[in-house]
Amino acid sequence: MKLKKDFKNKKWFSYTVAACSAVVLFVLLSNLGVIWDVVESVLGVLKPVIEGIIIAYIMHPVCNLFRDRIYSNYMSKRMAHVAGVASGTVCVILVFGVLVVALVPQFVDSVVIFASNMGLYARHISVYLVNFSSFASERGLDITRIVESGNEFVNKLIVSIPERANDIFAASYNFGMGIANFLLAFVLAVYFLLDVDNLLGGFSKMMHALLPPKRYNSSAEFWSRCNSILINYITFDIIDGFVVGLCNFVFMLIFQMPYAVLVSVVVGITNLAPTFGPIIGGIIGAFVLALAKPLDALIFVIFTLILQGLDGYVIKPRLFGTSLGVPAVWILITIIVGGNLFGVKGILLAIPFAAIVSYVYKDFIEKRLEEEGEKQIVRELKENKKQNDKS
Repeated sequence: MKLKKDFKNKKWFSYTVAACSAVVLFVLLSNLGVIWDVVESVLGVLKPVIEGIIIAYIMHPVCNLFRDRIYSNYMSKRMAHVAGVASGTVCVILVFGVLVVALVPQFVDSVVIFASNMGLYARHISVYLVNFSSFASERGLDITRIVESGNEFVNKLIVSIPERANDIFAASYNFGMGIANFLLAFVLAVYFLLDVDNLLGGFSKMMHALLPPKRYNSSAEFWSRCNSILINYITFDIIDGFVVGLCNFVFMLIFQMPYAVLVSVVVGITNLAPTFGPIIGGIIGAFVLALAKPLDALIFVIFTLILQGLDGYVIKPRLFGTSLGVPAVWILITIIVGGNLFGVKGILLAIPFAAIVSYVYKDFIEKRLEEEGEKQIVRELKENKKQNDKS
């Protein structure tokens, strides 16, 4: 034991550890692309499992709601859990089934209309460009080249669409594979939910074995708070998206706009993504309406601006309250970083991630700094007392 202690205290030992660490870091940085490709390959294989865990995590509160509020009163604990999972699964399937039945016909109609009217759209755009050119010429502005470039771009776009048939088939294939992976992930999620108590119990035992009691309790408290933040955010975000989509649907019904279900579902789903989601939803909805009636698209854009203002200043504050308490600048930073690193998933989880980081900073770092400050004050008082006693 003494030999081991002396061995670590040698100067050459610390130099050797530092040199080996530098070599390992250099190798990792030099082969970062290869390592990332390996990580992506592994994640690609595990993708259905990861998605299954995510789906199970989202469905878990719904299943617990059925279990605790309905079945636990007259069933055993295990049977109530199974019945809750079954009820939650049936609800999710029914919601998706209703959406598919309502959306697919309208989506097909919009695609058919778009494909059959491509020439008409091109002629309308050309007429608009010519009229705009005449309007500018009357005021001494020469935009002939801009108009010619616009017409050339539109014509190339029209011609290139049939040539992109292979890309369309590839996209359809990828969409089909995505549906298959989602179904597999959904089945795995149901199995995870059925065995969730054993899985969580096994994980808890493993953490008990690896961590000392004090560290385990602090880790359990931390993960419990993170879980509460995520669940609350997901729940309120879904409610907010549903409210916005429903308001949009009622508005489109009142004004007798086409594709009310399709556009409202798109608006509600894109509203789940913070900051940029409503903008994307408004653009998609306006584009779909413009294919049928441009005036409806203009009215829809105006209503979307009003609705998003109400959502940002009335609906969201009442739903979320001050529970997250995250500065806007941190939300924007996490959205940009999360979007660049993980795409849409990173954008969707930007706000809860920022809330968790804020929680860690306030409850751990600030407390640690306050404790260190208090210790420093105590030490200074003791030093002052010693000096006073000596004097």
